[in-house]
Amino acid sequence: MDIEKNKDGADRRSVLKAVLGTPLLFSAGTLSSPALAQTPLTASGKLTVYFARHGESEANVLNVFSNRGVKHPLTIKGYQQGKTLAEALARDKIEAIYSSPITRAVQTADIIALATNKVVRLAPEIREYDVGVYGDTGSEQGWKIFDEVQEAWNRGQPEAKMDGGESLNDQKGRFLPFMSRLLAHHGPTGGAIVLVAHSGIYRNMLPLVFDNIDLKFSMGNKLANASYAKGELRDGRLHCVEWNGKAIS
Repeated sequence: MDIEKNKDGADRRSVLKAVLGTPLLFSAGTLSSPALAQTPLTASGKLTVYFARHGESEANVLNVFSNRGVKHPLTIKGYQQGKTLAEALARDKIEAIYSSPITRAVQTADIIALATNKVVRLAPEIREYDVGVYGDTGSEQGWKIFDEVQEAWNRGQPEAKMDGGESLNDQKGRFLPFMSRLLAHHGPTGGAIVLVAHSGIYRNMLPLVFDNIDLKFSMGNKLANASYAKGELRDGRLHCVEWNGKAIS
């Protein structure tokens, strides 16, 4: 799963065929540049950014790490969640959609694309963070080590990681430069953009992107499936105004 334990063990079936019944609206274009060409997260203009989490996937139901490849698509419930999310986002003037390349995120992004008549741009920089040798597993030992690594990050040890996985610094090295480029690119033109990604990467990175939330907040307020954090550019900084459907000051 995308770095969040799910106690719901219901036997739900994949809706891969249902979601892929229409062509995926992919674009090869991404905001590519050297991975560490990071600039401060500031920009000019008036811009709204939706950091949306994908709908429920088979990995959520199975309670497994699934951060690579094309396994574990959306469940039927996840597909319906995606439709509800898309309907909500379509009320805004969506100018662009960026998605993690992991299947559950791509499927959710495509549902949004169909509702907003936009293309999906794949952004590997926002994929879920890698858990190394524990990928595609859901063992008690794996989750124990996962918790220990997260605690190490919280204590200020950003180089900690699971065996073969990504550290907190690894995540910063791809996510933050991408966000800098994104704000610089879309800030001057305004409107709204959507990112579709995962709870783990959002939990760790959004406190570094927004100017008004911290790690304690993101740890205590997990983004639900097909929910989002909404940010607005204010005085050149991205300010969180909504999280999981609740207004943030």
